[in-house]
Parts: sequence; C-alpha cells; structure tokens
Amino acid sequence: RLARRFGADLVRVGPLRPEWVYSHRGVRPFFDQAPVGYTGEQWGDEISLPHPYAISLGFAQRADVLRTSPSPASDLEVGRVYSKSALVAVQLARFIRELGYSARAHHVYNYGVLVVPVAVDAGMGELGRCGFLITKELGANLRLSCVTTDLPLRVDPPVDLGIQDFCRICKKCARACPSRAISP
Repeated sequence: RLARRFGADLVRVGPLRPEWVYSHRGVRPFFDQAPVGYTGEQWGDEISLPHPYAISLGFAQRADVLRTSPSPASDLEVGRVYSKSALVAVQLARFIRELGYSARAHHVYNYGVLVVPVAVDAGMGELGRCGFLITKELGANLRLSCVTTDLPLRVDPPVDLGIQDFCRICKKCARACPSRAISP
C-alpha cells in the first residue's frame, strides 16, 4: 500500500533468486570522483545481496506521448517515469530500513538486479518474445524498479497471461526489429 501511495502503479512481491543479481556494479556514478562521505558502490565493486525478497514496482508511461518517438517529448516522458520509479524505490527502501530491516532500492543507474525477471517471478506479468515485461494492466508500457529486502513478506504467485503462447504465433516484434535481434 505504501509503494502505491508513493506513486507506483503496480506492486508485487516475489522471491529474489540469486541468478537475477548482477555480480558487479557496471554503471559508473554520475561523478568523476566520489564526494567526501560517499559510501555507495563504485564501478566494478562486487554486488552482494543477502535479501530473500524483491518488491517489484511498475510505473505507467503516457502512451500518447511515447507514440511520438523519436522525439524530445517521448525522451522527456521516459525520463520522467524513470525518475519517478527511482524516487519511489528509494523512499520505500528507506521506510523499510527505518523499520529495522535491510533494504536496497534498484533503479536506473543503481540496478543490482535484473528487474524484468524479478517482476516475472513476482507475478507482475510475463516475459514477451521482445524481452519486455508484459502485464495485464499496462501491457509493455511501463518502467520498472524494485526494492530488495529481508523484511518478511508474503510473495505473490507468478501469472500465466498466455503471453508465451501468443508470442509463438504473433512474432510481430521479430519481423519489425530493424537489427533482427529478436529471433522469429
């Protein structure tokens, strides 16, 4: 409920499987030298997450604006939603830490996990042939963040929306992919 109040459109809880955790931090920080007192991970640092749970957070994008892509307006919409997803994840992780549990926010420029398979495990949606999460509520028109934690939580079951069966037949994304990166 708190994640929804903070602004998440979709919230599900799942187990955090070790195979979805990155081994090392692969994105350089925004700064060339860490500011005095900075205690965050540096580029190349090993990532260790002892958390058994992941709270997946989904954020809707304005479809009408994204249809203008490529455009400055669509770029701004993507940035707006990524910023919102980061803010909500950080707020939720901070709240959980205030309760006395360990928690880490995972968002753009601070991912320690693969958020799509984490969201699939949490029952937010299914993986489509295109590599995107496809949800019942928003389709693929969303951005993701998550919070991993050791706060005892009840996990949501995975869902079967029929996406795998549909993707085996449709293959539109494979035909439309300009680089042919999606197998037919």
